[in-house]
Amino acid sequence: MNLNNKNSNSETERYSDIQDTKDIKIKTDYIKLSSFLKLIGEAETGGMASNMVTGGEILVNGEACLMRGKKLRNGDVCRVNGKNYRVIQGVFERNIV
Repeated sequence: MNLNNKNSNSETERYSDIQDTKDIKIKTDYIKLSSFLKLIGEAETGGMASNMVTGGEILVNGEACLMRGKKLRNGDVCRVNGKNYRVIQGVFERNIV
C-alpha cells in the first residue's frame, strides 16, 4: 500500500490498512508509549525510548507523538522505524483442569 496516497480521506486510512501491521497483545487497559517501545524491542532502555519520542520519531494513530507517557489503548497503531504495531487488549485464557 502506498502511504502517500493522495486519495485517502484521512491519515488514519493511510496507516490502518497496512497488511504488515503486527498485533501486540497487552493484558492491561493501556500501556505507556515508552514501555511499549521497550516491549516491542525498538528501544533497549527507558532513556532510549524517551529520546525516540521527544525526537519526533514515533507516530501514534498517524500523528507524531511527543508524549512519552502517552497511554496506548486497544486498537491504537504505533509506527516506529517504518514498522506498524497495533495494540490489542486481550483476555488470556488460563488452562483450568
